[in-house]
Amino acid sequence: MSPLLSSLNTATVADTLFFLALFAFAALLVHLLITRNIFLIEMFFLALYFVIPIFVTSLTASDPRNIHAVGHLAYAAILNHLPIAVSVSCLGLLSFVIFRLIFGWLLPPRLPCGTAAQALQRVWGTAGGLSLLALTLTALGFSLLLSDIELVPFQLRHTALINPEYRPLYLVAEQLSSLGVLLSVSKSLTYRQIHAFPFAAFFIACALFSGTRSSIIMPIFLGVLISLPTAFSFRGFLRALLVVPVLVAGALQIEWLRSRHNEPFFVDFDLVDRLLYGNNLSDMRDFAWILSGWDGTFFHGNTLLAGVLSLLPAAWSDFRTEWGWGRVTLRLTGLSEYTIASHSHAGLRPLIFGEWFMNFGLPGIIVLGAFFGFVFALAATILRRTQSERGCAVIWPRMVAVLLLSSAYHVGISSGMFTLYFYAGVTSSAMVLVALLPRGASVGASARPRKVSLCDEAPSISAPREGPHAGSSPSVPCGIGSLSPT
Repeated sequence: MSPLLSSLNTATVADTLFFLALFAFAALLVHLLITRNIFLIEMFFLALYFVIPIFVTSLTASDPRNIHAVGHLAYAAILNHLPIAVSVSCLGLLSFVIFRLIFGWLLPPRLPCGTAAQALQRVWGTAGGLSLLALTLTALGFSLLLSDIELVPFQLRHTALINPEYRPLYLVAEQLSSLGVLLSVSKSLTYRQIHAFPFAAFFIACALFSGTRSSIIMPIFLGVLISLPTAFSFRGFLRALLVVPVLVAGALQIEWLRSRHNEPFFVDFDLVDRLLYGNNLSDMRDFAWILSGWDGTFFHGNTLLAGVLSLLPAAWSDFRTEWGWGRVTLRLTGLSEYTIASHSHAGLRPLIFGEWFMNFGLPGIIVLGAFFGFVFALAATILRRTQSERGCAVIWPRMVAVLLLSSAYHVGISSGMFTLYFYAGVTSSAMVLVALLPRGASVGASARPRKVSLCDEAPSISAPREGPHAGSSPSVPCGIGSLSPT
């Protein structure tokens, strides 16, 4: 073990950094609450990226019940490397907290987001746009049905892993269904438009068929958050919290349906064990497991470059086959050669700072913390513009913030870089189509005079602002298309 790893791999250092990170994160939340600059969507992503993976899973990673999932030998190796996993994660969180405060102070209080938000509303947020997504998804489904592979309900992800030549089709279908769920659920809950409900049912059924939990659970919950008021309130928090048990139960049920084929021992797990010690909340445990097979030699960006090249199928690239993050984690954890050769396992998911640490060491943690600090501060400036607005159209700036925060995750863990490209392509293509459409027209609708909505007015926000721009007021409205001359 290298001197760096040895210095971090002690219980004293890990405990000290854990409580320091906990204090710093709590101080950040208090600061945002006092200044009224915290938003429900931002709170969700803070919990998703930092609170649950770092603070919650670090408490469950050493429990003996993890033996059911990883085995006795792996469990012993996890215990030996758990301190360094905790230390690295807490250092990354400290970096994030510092840069979130810095960028929250430096960025303007409310950034305009009208171009991207208007593009999403007028293209993918219309009945024509949802129909286009549904037709594309249906065409991909028929392509898979006409192929020579067997399609089993809830096992499409597994089928794509063992048939890499069809994996690009699966990835596109997965992202289309996930985006369709997000758009249709948001519209169904906000606009109460009848045509949105059949779309929501269709996209949810497609996502459910694939067996990928993140393609259905995450967009449903985000759709609920988008439909709620932007500003944090305990009433909105409780309304969102009521949805969590239903979605958790759904995620566990999907896991159970998959486990009947691939991991029979999970079928007999009780509910709590499957949630905490199965493959659901396992980030800290899996990171320690990955570190147990690592000799301390940094990857110098190779796994990240393999992620950047994710548009190139791994079956066509020896570099991606060798350095893809999923493959690297399988080799480091000593999983069977059959599993690696047959592509039947997607790899392990470390904490959000794990891959960058193994590529660049401590500088990688600091850089990634700065990146996330900037992204969260940027998303907050977008959300801040909508907290005092009313009307259905305000969901589209929130959608921009959600796509921004969702995409940022895949910068930290490169195995999902395809998702980042997909979101960028969806947004940029919508912006191009809007530029080509007549003014006021939408996909699937003829051009007509545009009605003025409350979103077209510059919001009057009384909340205190961070940074040197505290006294400034925005000159560009957030509206989903300003009425000012272009």
